[in-house]
Amino acid sequence: MEYVLRKKEELGLSNAYIMFSDQDDIWKDSKIERQMEIMLETQSGDNDRPVLVHSDLEVIDFHEKTISKSFFDYQGLERNRNRLSHLALYNIVTGCTVLVNEPLARLALPMPPETLMHDWWLTLCVAAFGSRRFIENTTVRYRQHEENVIGAKKIEPIKTDLRGFIRDALVNTPPVKNLQSVANQAHSFYRIHQKKLSLTQRLGLQLCSLMRFHFRWLQKICYLIILSLPRRKELL
Repeated sequence: MEYVLRKKEELGLSNAYIMFSDQDDIWKDSKIERQMEIMLETQSGDNDRPVLVHSDLEVIDFHEKTISKSFFDYQGLERNRNRLSHLALYNIVTGCTVLVNEPLARLALPMPPETLMHDWWLTLCVAAFGSRRFIENTTVRYRQHEENVIGAKKIEPIKTDLRGFIRDALVNTPPVKNLQSVANQAHSFYRIHQKKLSLTQRLGLQLCSLMRFHFRWLQKICYLIILSLPRRKELL
């Protein structure tokens, strides 16, 4: 992203649009055209609006055999968890499906050392200040290797009932170190952008930031409260 923005004039670009290509994944033929249509529709003449377009993925193995037709279903990701605090807690955007416009790229850079993944940081930026559009259909065949460090792992979805929340928060809470890393990223985002955030956004990020502290009971309580926050309506 830094290279494209730095070399924008040299590359002959009036407006920069950036996609991320992982070398072993397969883009479907309609990916670029479909995502650009949605990007331009979402901008609607407002070229200053940060926009991110992403999609579901088909999970395949090394031999291109389908493991799952939906990465979201396979990982138990909930499409309608749209609050900034929800997205600060866990990421639902996969980088190899992403299209971002220039305003979002400029907003996201430079990424601080606490950034866990580039797609996660972009998601936080657009959740706070722009528009995120999700394509239900798959645009990428996502190759899952046995040795993948970050990849698709079949998990149970987070429950939406109170009993499920309590179980997920108090029994299935991720390891302390993972929550601390997530909290550090949220705190960094808060520190950089706090003056531009709404009161609700600031409170949500502050709650997530509390998980930086090495008190497991505090982490669990914050985890539970954030998950139980109602979804926010969003353009999909």
